[in-house]
Parts: sequence; C-alpha cells; structure tokens
Amino acid sequence: MTRVFPILAGLIALLLAGCATSDVPYTRIAVPSTAPRQIEPVAHFHSHLINEGSGIVKSTRYEGVYWTHNDSGDRPRIFPVTLQGETVAMGDGMGIPVEYAQSRDWEDIASDHKGNLLIGDFGNNANRRQDLCVYVVPEPDPSDASQVIAKRTIPFHFPEQKEFPPAAANFDVEALFVAKDTWYVLTKHRADADTCLYRFDTYREDRSNALTLVSSFGARGMVTAADALADGSRVAVLVYDNVWVFEPPQGDVSRLTEGKIYWRPYRLGQCEGICFIDADTLLVTNEAADLFVIPITDLIQVQ
Repeated sequence: MTRVFPILAGLIALLLAGCATSDVPYTRIAVPSTAPRQIEPVAHFHSHLINEGSGIVKSTRYEGVYWTHNDSGDRPRIFPVTLQGETVAMGDGMGIPVEYAQSRDWEDIASDHKGNLLIGDFGNNANRRQDLCVYVVPEPDPSDASQVIAKRTIPFHFPEQKEFPPAAANFDVEALFVAKDTWYVLTKHRADADTCLYRFDTYREDRSNALTLVSSFGARGMVTAADALADGSRVAVLVYDNVWVFEPPQGDVSRLTEGKIYWRPYRLGQCEGICFIDADTLLVTNEAADLFVIPITDLIQVQ
C-alpha cells in the first residue's frame, strides 16, 4: 500500500498538468457504439495551391463564398472558394495576401460576424510556443487580389500552462469560433482525448491576453476545428474522426454541454476545417482538399 500512493499522486499530477482543473466543470458524454460513417466528398478544391487546407469559414459579406487557408509552410494568404471547390476570381489566382502577418502555423479561421475574419496562428504541436495570436483581418473583396492589411494582432496565452513544454501536451490549439461577439478556442490534446474550452475576456494588442478556462469535456479525440452560429445557439466541433454539435441553453457557450448534443463518427481523412453552411448543415474539409456536406440530421442525438 505504501507504493500505491506515490503512483496515484504521480497520475494525478500528470492529469493536472493539462488544462483541466478542479475549478471548472468536466463532462464525459456517453455515446452509442457506432461504426464510423464514410461519405463521399461533394467537391474538391480546384486550385493546386490549396494543398493542406486547415480552416474554413463562410463569408458574411459575399453570397456563396467561403474562406480557407493552408496549414504551416505556406505564405500568409487566404483563398475565397465556393461549395463546388472553385476559386472565386481574385486576380492572379495566387490567393489574397495578408500583409504584416506571419504564417508560422495557421490552424483555423473564423468570422466575428462584423465584417472581419479571424485567423488563428496558434498551432502548437510541441506545446513550446509563447507567441500564440489571432489576426483580425477585414474581409476582402474576393475579386480584388490587392494586399489585405492585418487590422489587429491579438496575442494570447493559457494561464494554466506553466512549462514549455508541459508534462502533458494538452496546450495545442486548432479550433477558434465566435458566439455572441465573444471569441473562444478549444485545445487539442495529446495526453488524453479531452478538450478544454477557453474564452477571450480581453482583446489587447499591446500585451498577451490571458484566456479564461470555462469548461472541459471528453471530445473522444483531437479537436481540429470549430464554428458557431452568431447567436451561440449551435456550436460545431470537429475531431479527426467524429463531429459534435452542441446546443447550449440560451446560446450561453459557458454552458456548452448542458443542452442538446449531437455526435457521429466519420471516416473522411484528416479533417481540419468545419463551418456552418446554414443553421442545419455543416461543411467539412480535409487536408487532401476534399469538401464534405453533413446535414445535422445525420448526427445522432446523444443528450
């Protein structure tokens, strides 16, 4: 018995090395035993320049337009595309550059529902980065290939991360969404199959913004993207091999797991982007440049 307690203490210390703490609620969601569904893509990105798509969001200004970008290794640029995978006219076809921005590891793109795109340069596979940020970019005219100015740069950090890297690699982040004018991110874990929901309470440019840990839940894998309806009534979360949709009560994202929850496992390749086409339909993209359309009615209600 004297040997059990040190082992148990070590396990507890390892778990708490991640973002989860006893101060916020944790939810483990029961799901049925269901084989992953394989569906056919509805389209493929036509441009060979979109070769490692890592985020997707619907335009709030231009009908039928979606914005996407590549993962690390590409220049800082965004591409306007359609549901058919076609690139919208943009001059030389090389994408629209985002001036005064770096592209160390762009992982997700969102809309603030006010005419701006939010680009998350926060990929952190090794959990070593201390320069995580979100670029705020005025949504450009897809037909204009002139440079876009990065309107603002919002740096941020996780107060729970004390070491770089930490003992448990649970501080990568690839998912960003906006609900009721508030920004949120979800962490991508390598030490477990959970995720932690963080909220932006400040949006300062002159110093790093400490995010607020809201809650955590069992995501059943690594979270790679998220999106929300503007009023927070639905939040979609993408994991490599499954999709979640949450309906938080009154659109209060701090109560993400308290309302109806829908889920289904899929086999769609390495999926990295998700967004709402409309309130009842999701668009998912993978790094092989495929586009998939998933009606929310295809998911299973698990709560």
